[in-house]
Amino acid sequence: MEFQEAIKEALAAQEGLRKMGFSSDDIYVRPQAVRERFVAIHMFLEVQGIEFNILVDVFDGCAAEFTDQWKKAAHWWNNVGTDEQLDEVWKNSTMFRSGAEALAAQLRKRGIMIPAFGGRTLH
Repeated sequence: MEFQEAIKEALAAQEGLRKMGFSSDDIYVRPQAVRERFVAIHMFLEVQGIEFNILVDVFDGCAAEFTDQWKKAAHWWNNVGTDEQLDEVWKNSTMFRSGAEALAAQLRKRGIMIPAFGGRTLH
């Protein structure tokens, strides 16, 4: 699997939200060009009438390159990657290393109920 670290971080952020019990139907990625060759990756969670935005990372490339890599990465994540490979991406992510408790606190502060986070960590 050869993807930019920013793409791996986006995959892991989406997985972290899934581990919290949110449906993948409520999670989406939105790139935003910040300069000619850089794209900010935003992960959005839209639940309970609230939209929550996470700035995941910055992709080195144009928006079209990001979209191409994101589609390939999503296909790999859902159809090709082994459980071990997916776990490696998750465990090497910023969200995993820093713990998701801070994110959970931000979600709760915004009034978002976390379906599967009943006192457990995401490790």
